[in-house]
Amino acid sequence: MQIDEKILKGSAMRNECKTVVLWGVMIMLAGAGSAAPEAAMKRFTSPPKIDGDLNEICWEKEAAAIAIPGSEPTDVLLGYDDDQLYVAFKCRHHKPENIKSTEFKRDGNIFMDDSVEVFLDTTHDHASYYQLAVNAAGTKFDGVRRKDSEAFSTSWDGEWEAKTKKVSDGFRVEMAIPFRILRLGTNTVWGANFCRNSSRPSFNLSWAKVDLFHQPEKFGHLAGLSAPKYQTVTIERMPVCRCKIGENTYQVEVRNNGQEVRPVEGRIDYCGEYSAEFAYQAADKPAGAKRAEIGAQSVAALDMPFNIGDKGLIRYRFSLKDVISSSSNVIYTEVFKQMIESPIAVRLQSKVLFPREPVVIRYQANLSSDMLKDALLKIDVCKDGQPLITRTVAGKELKGSAIFIQSDLPAGAYIIRCELFQQDRRVYTREDAFEIMAGF
Repeated sequence: MQIDEKILKGSAMRNECKTVVLWGVMIMLAGAGSAAPEAAMKRFTSPPKIDGDLNEICWEKEAAAIAIPGSEPTDVLLGYDDDQLYVAFKCRHHKPENIKSTEFKRDGNIFMDDSVEVFLDTTHDHASYYQLAVNAAGTKFDGVRRKDSEAFSTSWDGEWEAKTKKVSDGFRVEMAIPFRILRLGTNTVWGANFCRNSSRPSFNLSWAKVDLFHQPEKFGHLAGLSAPKYQTVTIERMPVCRCKIGENTYQVEVRNNGQEVRPVEGRIDYCGEYSAEFAYQAADKPAGAKRAEIGAQSVAALDMPFNIGDKGLIRYRFSLKDVISSSSNVIYTEVFKQMIESPIAVRLQSKVLFPREPVVIRYQANLSSDMLKDALLKIDVCKDGQPLITRTVAGKELKGSAIFIQSDLPAGAYIIRCELFQQDRRVYTREDAFEIMAGF
């Protein structure tokens, strides 16, 4: 069967002769086509501590238990409370010294290691699903496929917990998955699959018998899941936002499933890495917000404008908040990462200069020949908001790489402002700071 290359990110397919790494796909050689298994979910009276020990009463007395059949026994324990879904794996291994865990990068190829995978079809549409996986070292992998998307994507980063622990007879995995990071419907039955990968001996096993791990139409069923707080307001439509340098709009449609008017706020925040130099941003940076009142049993649109001022790897979070709630008012949150390319990259060669030393602005245009015809780069050296020196580069001159401004500017702090115009329309702006030090 044909498989989209983008879906082939996640797991492994092996035979006796060779190992072929297919990211996200694994083949089951037996039992395909059998009836989908079911599990009745149970609510925990108190949440477990996520540490990999599995020694709390909730795991021992309250959890639903299922087994992944195979030569090495694998037990899966399940439970939930008002805020999270909890999943635990007991992976037994007759030679625990052979347990492999060599991948330590998030969203890396953990599937050649000893690892476990959780697949969740939260809306039970047999097409959308989340994949959350972790190897024996605790390295996480996550991704999502939407019903209206072309392929599985790892650009989604869920804010969930996972801890692992190696024991005398194998290893344990403990996971806590907040409902607020999952797009939920009002359904109380989810599609799901639970999988285990082993390196030595080499095998790939799953609870639901599937041809491919990424096959939501053959997932098993989790019954009895009810999280009313997260089912009152749900995401109706949330297209993938293809961000670009400049102004962007995040468009989300939200449904109120309740019987009363619900005031909500949608927010966009930058988080993590964001800059041309991939500088780490320690705190969230607000980007845009929109409030709306959603009528009972109706849908409202939230259009949140936000600006991206630089190229690089950007991580941004969408949060949907209950405006009137006094505690834990985040109803839904989703984090994406995306590489942003700008039409032109501009940087200062040096940010500290001395009097009469030239200001060197290096630039690199990422424009086609047709776009170059109407392009103009305007560079202002400003102090206190006022431009003191202006230079322009237009057309084919943009194929160059630098502008030298010989200045007699006095010591002080300055701003360099770069603006790219396309057919008299500004398409890119960047500002950077430099300082001229007093001479000796």
